Amino acid sequence: MARVWRVAVAGWKWLVGGALCNMPPGALIVLGWTYRLMGRAVVKSWWRTSPLAAEGDRFDDFVQERPQYAALRRWPNWMLRQEASASMRSGLKDARGISGRVRVILGAVFHSLGQNLKIGLQGIFNLWVFTWPGCVIMALAWWAGWNNSFNKGYEQSEVGPALGVLGMALFVAAMFYVPMAQARQASTGRWKSFYQLNLIWRLIRCRPIANLVLAGCYAAAAGLVLISVVAVTFLPMIRPDIDVMTDATRLQFIESYYFRVCLFGFLLYAGLHVLTARIYAGAVVKAIRTGAVSLDELNDDERELLGVLGLSCAAESERAGLIRASVNRTARWTFRTAVAGLTILIWLAFSFQIFVAQFMNYRSQRGWLNQPLVHLPWFSHVPEKLKALVQGD
Repeated sequence: MARVWRVAVAGWKWLVGGALCNMPPGALIVLGWTYRLMGRAVVKSWWRTSPLAAEGDRFDDFVQERPQYAALRRWPNWMLRQEASASMRSGLKDARGISGRVRVILGAVFHSLGQNLKIGLQGIFNLWVFTWPGCVIMALAWWAGWNNSFNKGYEQSEVGPALGVLGMALFVAAMFYVPMAQARQASTGRWKSFYQLNLIWRLIRCRPIANLVLAGCYAAAAGLVLISVVAVTFLPMIRPDIDVMTDATRLQFIESYYFRVCLFGFLLYAGLHVLTARIYAGAVVKAIRTGAVSLDELNDDERELLGVLGLSCAAESERAGLIRASVNRTARWTFRTAVAGLTILIWLAFSFQIFVAQFMNYRSQRGWLNQPLVHLPWFSHVPEKLKALVQGD
């Protein structure tokens, strides 16, 4: 019965998440919710690799015994406080007067919604800081290219391609860093952790293959989103009757199509970020054991948790001879360079898909400034002109 209930709750949260991905405010809530999900995924990943899990302890029991982690027993809520019933009963006992009781009830009902919005705002701000320079330059490259095509300004013909290459390069550089920084922010619960450049870069270097796989997953997921965007262009061929539909019926059909896209997109978005969180968790443990990161560089909560789980001990390093150490350094450098090159190519493929999507189905400046798998998970592109026609009727 408990498993059926969990499946039902998971299905409900999936439907709500998909519905929220239809609009920008909802997508902001999804962004904050996903960061909270990432924080839980980090803790659970550490627990899975700990001696406690090997001894047969359950994750639910582990977090339940520690009040600061009790909220991690389940996926984050959309609106209600985690463990809302217990929190409300405890709060009402200590509340004074009607106003105190109202505050307790409102806090229990809207706590998660407030958290999702707050974390979402912090998250999108950090993402814009790192990724928008490349996105804006790609948008300028598109404008320069079409302006040159229409006005035949042959002297400026190199401007568009040059800006496009520069924009893609900046975007790729940002995406090397951004996923691990997101996981760092989600793990610590502090938006400033996103800017711990030196620490995060060392964590990235600890797991080059995992980051290569992550880039491949992003590129593959972006390909699926690209198909959903391009498919709209060919809807008259797929559904010939769409041309004879009334505006209201056509709008209903397109909204239904994009709702299904949002449901699928939400799964992709959440899945990519959970994978990122697990990579981060593994990188932290590996960095501590190899000495690449010291415990003092982590925040208090992370140090305490890793200590409780028995994951805070650095492994003793073996001393190698001069020749062997030189060979090892050369091999590691060659390996990391090759992996970094492949990762760059994959992120370039991801960024190139932005141009393809805009060419096949232009979505105004939003197509450049909001990549739904990176920024706000806003997957709906219902034409505003069609909405205006239906509302005018």
